[in-house]
Amino acid sequence: MTKNQPDVPTAELLERMDAYWRAANYLSVGQIYLYDNPLLKVPLSLEHVKPLVVGHWGTTPGSIHEGGELGYSLSHAFGAVFDNPDLIVACVVGDGEAETGPLATAWHSNKMLNPVSDGVVLPILHLNGYKISNPTLLARIDHDELEQFFRGCGWTPYYVEGDDPATMHEQMSATLADDCAALTQGLDRAEFIFPGTFTKQGDQRHDATFSIVVLAHDEPQVF
Repeated sequence: MTKNQPDVPTAELLERMDAYWRAANYLSVGQIYLYDNPLLKVPLSLEHVKPLVVGHWGTTPGSIHEGGELGYSLSHAFGAVFDNPDLIVACVVGDGEAETGPLATAWHSNKMLNPVSDGVVLPILHLNGYKISNPTLLARIDHDELEQFFRGCGWTPYYVEGDDPATMHEQMSATLADDCAALTQGLDRAEFIFPGTFTKQGDQRHDATFSIVVLAHDEPQVF
């Protein structure tokens, strides 16, 4: 099969991506902390800040799932793509949520996915090292062990690591373009993303693997 190579993002596009990312971050901060003055039309003061913060960090515009109980984001992502071959779902999973029972089980949902008749799920594990009360388990293991875990669940991890936003934007774009591109449809797409893992009827072979992006610091967290 011939691979359709996505265009490499230009410097202008990367700048626009960074502007969108900064705006989304500000909206997240505003939703959880601000009581008034969201457009900062006057200098920020104490009365503009909520006296009691209720909620969780990270509510981002464009999310199809956000709620008070964690563990179902990946299941929702798979449910969205079943029998919907034109849909690509990027599902951001926090490493705290990854420790919940429903999410830990949902890693195996790829065994029910057929990229010929279904869409594509691309999990993005946000390995920031912490959950609400203490460090996370997946942040305390090295790359080899983490990769063994995901490969055992049928996923091939691609690491995007660092803490400089401009560099991370470039790395993420390159990873999606070179390693996790899901831009073709039907059997062509199946052979493009998962070469040799599906029959012409779309039946999945036992050695099929799927892509997952791991966003992390340069080095594993040590606690």
